Amino acid sequence: VAVPPQDSIPAPINLVADTGDGKLRVHWYHPSIGGYTAYYVYRSDDGGATYKRMNRTPLIAMRTAKMNGPPQPVFTDTTVVNYHRYRYAVRGITPFGELSEAAFVDAFPMDLTPPPAPIPDDPKQVGTHNIHIAWQERNPPGDLAGFLIARSTNSLSGFHFLQTNPLPKTVHEFTDDSATDAEPYYEVAAVDTAGNFARSIVVSSDRT
Repeated sequence: VAVPPQDSIPAPINLVADTGDGKLRVHWYHPSIGGYTAYYVYRSDDGGATYKRMNRTPLIAMRTAKMNGPPQPVFTDTTVVNYHRYRYAVRGITPFGELSEAAFVDAFPMDLTPPPAPIPDDPKQVGTHNIHIAWQERNPPGDLAGFLIARSTNSLSGFHFLQTNPLPKTVHEFTDDSATDAEPYYEVAAVDTAGNFARSIVVSSDRT
């Protein structure tokens, strides 16, 4: 008697990877009825050529009192390197211990941490339309790219940068040669190579 082939078990759906700094968060849809009782998560560091299983024991989607709807399985990977691309595969486990087909998603973590904010000195007027500003950058990170100077009419908003490209990270002073009484407020921003930046406190040229 011929035994009919067994149908494959469908893969989990809506697999998504959220990017973090030094971590990736993988989550997917867990059906409220039927489906899987737990999951295995696998990761490939070489574009899908090889995989290793990331969870030693099956991952179970747990419900909390604050949840509306079915629980969402989540796996957070903190063993990743920023800007390296990873591929994740997730397989569901049925109540009979059978494994489903795999669902796949690619993602890479990235630097999301800004450098420390500069500490500016009070600006000094050194000419009719010239304001000199200096600052300190304590504990500069290795990926510090440089500094941008911003000016505004308002101490709370409306700042615009005075340069297109950052000053070198070794430069801690700047002279504004187009200073105007209409825009007496300054900020110094530290920028890293990933484009993250942190603004200093606002200082005033006090040209009145």
